[in-house]
Amino acid sequence: MTPEEFDQLLAWLHSDRNLAGEKYVVIRRGLAQFFERRGCNDPDNLADETIDRVIKKLPEIADQYTGERAKYFYGVARHVYQEDLRPKPIPSMIEPEDPILQERKDQCRQKCLDKLPDEDRRLITDYYLKEKQERIEYRRKLAIQYSLTSNALTVRAFRIRSTLNRCLEECLQLLSD
Repeated sequence: MTPEEFDQLLAWLHSDRNLAGEKYVVIRRGLAQFFERRGCNDPDNLADETIDRVIKKLPEIADQYTGERAKYFYGVARHVYQEDLRPKPIPSMIEPEDPILQERKDQCRQKCLDKLPDEDRRLITDYYLKEKQERIEYRRKLAIQYSLTSNALTVRAFRIRSTLNRCLEECLQLLSD
């Protein structure tokens, strides 16, 4: 997701950017809980996938959708959940990932992290340090450490992750050419 797409999402959620940011955080947290309650292995990733799909649909729906925005997200989440339920290939039948490709990914990931300002690199590394139940309390403390609200921390981490994903895609594309 680009910063422009994220801005469009916020504008669709509410005309006041601060209220839109708060709505985004509430929706994202709710989506993660939606997937967690259903026993999904990676609720955060599925919440992000849901948001990404909504963002891709925004150009088509933004002008005509009149209902509560959160309900649209949950409608998309139900589809993502159904897809997640589909049987996965048996691990022994999956081809192991090419070690050269994995090495390229690791190199690109490190290059992209190195390009970030020090504070952003520390924040994003810290943000994903803990898992499951520990994560909630840890991120609350992290928000205090960075003098941010929990909502602002989530939005900032999202933007940093988006920057990293774009950098990673560009780096891998350059290496494959």
